[in-house]
Amino acid sequence: MLELLAETSQLAAASLLRPPCGHEPDDPVLAWREAIQTEVTPEQPHILKAVSFAHLQACTDACFPAAPAEPPQLLRYRDVLWIRGGGALYDGNTGLALPGSFLTRFPRARQTPTCSRHRIELTRPVSAFPHLERALYLPFSLCSNFGHFITETLAFLWPLFADSASDLVNLPALLSHCTGDAAAALVLHALLRERHAFPLLEADLPEALHLKEVLVPEPSLRLHASCSATYLHTAAGVGEWLIQHQGPDPAALPRGDKLYISRSALGPETRSVDQEPALELLLQDRGWTVFRPEQHSLAEQVAVYRQARVVAAFEGSALHGLSFLGLPDRPPGVVLLGDQPSPDYFLQFRSQALPGFFIQCTRLDPGSDQPEWVRPRLLNGSVDALAAMVESVSRAL
Repeated sequence: MLELLAETSQLAAASLLRPPCGHEPDDPVLAWREAIQTEVTPEQPHILKAVSFAHLQACTDACFPAAPAEPPQLLRYRDVLWIRGGGALYDGNTGLALPGSFLTRFPRARQTPTCSRHRIELTRPVSAFPHLERALYLPFSLCSNFGHFITETLAFLWPLFADSASDLVNLPALLSHCTGDAAAALVLHALLRERHAFPLLEADLPEALHLKEVLVPEPSLRLHASCSATYLHTAAGVGEWLIQHQGPDPAALPRGDKLYISRSALGPETRSVDQEPALELLLQDRGWTVFRPEQHSLAEQVAVYRQARVVAAFEGSALHGLSFLGLPDRPPGVVLLGDQPSPDYFLQFRSQALPGFFIQCTRLDPGSDQPEWVRPRLLNGSVDALAAMVESVSRAL
């Protein structure tokens, strides 16, 4: 009997199934990468090629429409269940993860990296758990990684700089994914306390918590998707706060309006670039200041970026530090170096109206089996030619 069923099923599948009717799924990120590579790949391998941001913006505009004009909203939910480590808030009646309460990335919010469960089974009424009458919930508050702090964490902090910030007075603020063990966590703490909000770490809360009323900010930036003016306003506000409250000593800061952001002193767990120390020496001979942001406080980084006329760097999260400038009246030029740039840089630079050039100048080290994002890079062409090209395009900015 089972053989007859299997035989009928196989015959039906072979005769009835048809090939796909449409093309590959629409993937703006993949389409952007392919379009960018078409523009920046040199005609001959292992040589340098510089392309202006203005020329590449058409690729970005085609794949990533400008951020919506409507600012993000402060969502309001009632009778919500918070669970330690859940990465989301849950409807107290249905157990479903609430929209906007978890971190998302990519167009159509197709990646939810911190939400481990999109539905929970409610075995008790939500009123059976310890509760807070009213709270602010920040869906992502990671402070131990600069790249995520300056992008995704700041994306949820815009209520602290909004006209309605007074609504946050005396509210407990639940900080998702914040361990409190990094310098950026002290900045987050100070910003919340200035608004008279009380930060709450997950470790200090029970396993589950009933939130009778909770405010949840929509993100003002989503990686691989969008970057809004609201995000830049927030980043500029944080930058100004850092200058005002952690006023760096100008005499102790590197000077110069041509800034090269170095990766050469980062640890072995990060992506290295072949011959970068030699490139730094050649740029210094041309009047560039070599800057290692990891050796400076956030306030010092803001002060250094504010005085720069042009900034050059290999791909890396330090470039997101330029968002501290917000929407500057005199935007600095950017010389971005690398081989596989992230769309996040171009979404940010487009929103800030930063002029610049991308120089295709590296390739993956074939002798390494590390993941691409940390695999060492080899230079295309000579280091002397790259230094000359960086200097040449900087003069056009």
